[in-house]
This record gives sequence, structure tokens and C-alpha cells, in this order.
Amino acid sequence: MNLELTKLDIIQRIIALNKESVIKHLDQVLREEKTDWWINLSETEQEEIAQGIKEANHEEGISHKEAMKRFSKWK
Repeated sequence: MNLELTKLDIIQRIIALNKESVIKHLDQVLREEKTDWWINLSETEQEEIAQGIKEANHEEGISHKEAMKRFSKWK
């Protein structure tokens, strides 16, 4: 069974469920599965991203086109 068919099958079975405890458990599993990638970054990485956003908001730095030109030798 491919992924799309499996998902459709799961959806149909969830719709047919009448057991509240199972629905609550599924809800909990799905909430835990959804993670925020930001919290997995180190403090240094978060600070560097924040600095980059600050610079971009003040129109500092270089354009994407210029960056690609500078770093094209590493392609």
C-alpha cells in the first residue's frame, strides 16, 4: 500500500472511531510529532540567524545574486 492510500485508510478509520481515549491518544501522538526546528538549533545558530535577519531588515549585507557569484567556485 502506498503512502497516500495508507493515509486515506487511517483517516477513514479515525472518522469511524467512537472511543474517546483512542482519539485523545492519537491527538497526543500527533502533537508530539510536530516539532519546532528552532529549538533544535544551538544558541550560536539562533544568534547568527537573528543577526542575519537584523542585517536584512536594515538592508545590510549582500544580495543573493552577489552571494552566489562569490561562492560559485564551491559548486
